[in-house]
Amino acid sequence: MTVALIATASFAQKANQDMKYRRSSLYTIMVPSDKLTGDAKTIVTNTFDTLAIPDKYNDHNLAIRHIDLTKIAVTPDEVKAADEMVGGQKKGLAGLAKKGLGFAKKNISTSETGGMTGDEKIAKIIKFFEQNKIANKIIGKWYNESQTMKDNSYFNTLLIEERGLFGASQEELNKYRGVIGGMNKIMDAAEKDLIPRTFVMVTSYAYMSAEEIAAMSAAAGAVVGGAIGGVAQLTSVAAGALLKGYFVTTTSYLFQLEWNEDVMLGFYDKYWNAKDTKAFDTDASYKLTYVGKTSCHAPATMKLTTNDDASAKLISRATARATDKSIAQLQKKYDQFKTLTVLNISDDGETMYAYVGKKEGVKAGDKFEALEQIQDEAGNITYKKVGTVKVAKGKVWDNRHGAGEVLEGEAIDDDDDDDDDPNLEYTIFEGKPSKALADGGLWLRQMK
Repeated sequence: MTVALIATASFAQKANQDMKYRRSSLYTIMVPSDKLTGDAKTIVTNTFDTLAIPDKYNDHNLAIRHIDLTKIAVTPDEVKAADEMVGGQKKGLAGLAKKGLGFAKKNISTSETGGMTGDEKIAKIIKFFEQNKIANKIIGKWYNESQTMKDNSYFNTLLIEERGLFGASQEELNKYRGVIGGMNKIMDAAEKDLIPRTFVMVTSYAYMSAEEIAAMSAAAGAVVGGAIGGVAQLTSVAAGALLKGYFVTTTSYLFQLEWNEDVMLGFYDKYWNAKDTKAFDTDASYKLTYVGKTSCHAPATMKLTTNDDASAKLISRATARATDKSIAQLQKKYDQFKTLTVLNISDDGETMYAYVGKKEGVKAGDKFEALEQIQDEAGNITYKKVGTVKVAKGKVWDNRHGAGEVLEGEAIDDDDDDDDDPNLEYTIFEGKPSKALADGGLWLRQMK
């Protein structure tokens, strides 16, 4: 048994790994691109359909999990509206065609955007949301919409209670049950906190060669100072030296439910005791707003062959890892999408660690805020920063799909830190805990 494993067994947490907090909720949808065909398309699709929502989010998936954007027509005005919604966050790859970047221009038009401009793609996703009343369905799931009336309503708050009331102690619940409107205060706090933090991630998947990824990455670095999935600002030749084979690539678009107190009160006033749910189901006022996007890749196979068991396993693993990368990068870019994790302290008080790792995009040197959770008697939760911790070099936990499993024929992606201890079962932070952190019971939130 290794030293690392012995240390793991001896650690007694001063903070419980299962500490509760109100998680954001996530719904994921897949868009296959025209670069994803045949066996690769089947493998990627099957993997997506069976991927679990990360445990730091509530699973808010609906029955609709796939979008075929080629069947959605948008007008110039709708594309213009998407352009205005995106604003300063574009244009990234969609604008590269104007730069005359040769190989990159050719491949960007058929991979990242599937032959569409970035604005057109976003416009089509928004139109899909509107046509299918996705925002209404998300709200309906929150309120357990039913076709059977109970207690004069087709809705109830059981899911909100399940996801949100653990923030109130039993003592508080007992106290407020005897006060008129008391329980409503705690319910209102949970409701106002949880529902606005509902997100939809729409991800376009493709199967691409290293040459294509390298060219796109170099173009992105040259035009917008960015990169594709962690390949830094390099020339096509330099980037190509780091990548060999075929990769699963993702472009993920993040949207957030528009929900505030006025919208909530309007929902109760119009629909809670309505004679049926028809008006609610077709209400066009409920919306999802665009947050931003990111692009990633994960190594699949060295050869184009996809119809053997080994290749299928590699492509499936790459699909899961590229999806995780998308979520991790969106968390780093957008504060409202970030999650929390528990700061643990070893029994001897010498080591700080957490159950996050490479799956969440953690790297040596990354910094996390240490937060104290504060809840008032009405059930409102806030977080107070009490310190900062930094990930130690060589101490990042590899918790990615298929970690530790060596598969023959995997594509080459020189993106890993080879110094990381493969036996770790958590990520370790530098130094000893300060006085402010030593007692535990704190949360961590990754900084940009």
